[in-house]
Amino acid sequence: MWSPVPPLELKGVSADALNANAGFVTFVVYPRHVEGKKLDRTVWNLLTFHAYVSYHVKCSEGFMHTRMRRRVESLIQALDRAKSDAEKLKKLVHGGSFKRLSLKNEGDSRF
Repeated sequence: MWSPVPPLELKGVSADALNANAGFVTFVVYPRHVEGKKLDRTVWNLLTFHAYVSYHVKCSEGFMHTRMRRRVESLIQALDRAKSDAEKLKKLVHGGSFKRLSLKNEGDSRF
């Protein structure tokens, strides 16, 4: 069970030690969870909980980054389609010109 309030076992701990937490997870273990061969499974689940959560947080972060990159790429493509060729070519102060770089290399490797 998740709670933003620290459990009673942490009542005497200073507030400075608890300020970096995003909440608290409490596991309720009943006698039926530790009877016979269930003990090994319960201990394994408790010990690997942190790795389980970390894995899923990192996967979610990677998925969001992929979606954000895909969205930015589609927005840049929409901007590129909206501009004419004359607008893409801009003049520099010394008379030279440059072409706006996009995510897709259009065969020109010169900068």
